[in-house]
Amino acid sequence: MNRMPVIEIDGLGSHYDDHGEGTSIVLVHGAQRTVEGFYGIVAVLKEKYRVTTPSLPERSGSEDMTGKVTIQRYSDHIAHLLSKLGTKKSVIAGSSMGGLVSLCFFFGHPEMTLALVLID
Repeated sequence: MNRMPVIEIDGLGSHYDDHGEGTSIVLVHGAQRTVEGFYGIVAVLKEKYRVTTPSLPERSGSEDMTGKVTIQRYSDHIAHLLSKLGTKKSVIAGSSMGGLVSLCFFFGHPEMTLALVLID
């Protein structure tokens, strides 16, 4: 994979990867992981789907959030990223803390969610 592009979200420089076309799948990493952990599955999924892997703030070069960092803020951050990318609805999938962020996204942004996948 190439160097991740950066997009500004709420004043933060946020890294993300976005590959493929078709139904959108968003993969959310856990607290002790980075988007690089998804590269193997992205290589497979991007053949049939659009796969977006946001780097949560404070990870993989994305800038730190100011103030209190919460799961809700991470969830909203992903919603803003998807809006900026023109993505209307996605399958949202996450592992570990990324699963909690995905669950929060599912309940907080149902209009943007096709399905929820919690990865063990």
